[in-house]
Amino acid sequence: MQPSIIDDRHVQITLVPVLSNVLSFQTFQLGSGGTLTAPQQATKQSFMKVMAESGKTLILGGIRYSTDSKTDTPAPLLLGNTTRSKTAQEIVILMRATVLPAADFDPLVGESP
Repeated sequence: MQPSIIDDRHVQITLVPVLSNVLSFQTFQLGSGGTLTAPQQATKQSFMKVMAESGKTLILGGIRYSTDSKTDTPAPLLLGNTTRSKTAQEIVILMRATVLPAADFDPLVGESP
C-alpha cells in the first residue's frame, strides 16, 4: 500500500492485495545430499488505485469461493447413501483512511550580535 496525501481531507492510495493458497508441499533433493521442502502456492493479485476521503470507509472489493462435494457410499438392495456438502468463504477488503494534520510548531528565530 502506498498513500499520497492530496489535501487535508483526501488521500490517493495505491494497493496491491495478494491472496495466496498453499496447495501442497514438494521435496527437492539438494546437491549436497540434503533435501528442501517448499510449498506449492496459487496466488491471485490485483492492482487498485483509489481516492479516499478522510474518515470514510471504502469497500474496495471482495472474493467469494464456494465448493460443492458429493460422496456416494454403496448400500445393499440398491439403496445408496449420498452425502452432500457445500462450503463457502468470502474475503472483503474494507479500508478507512484518516489524514492526520501536520504537527503545529512555532519556529524560534533569533539573531546574535
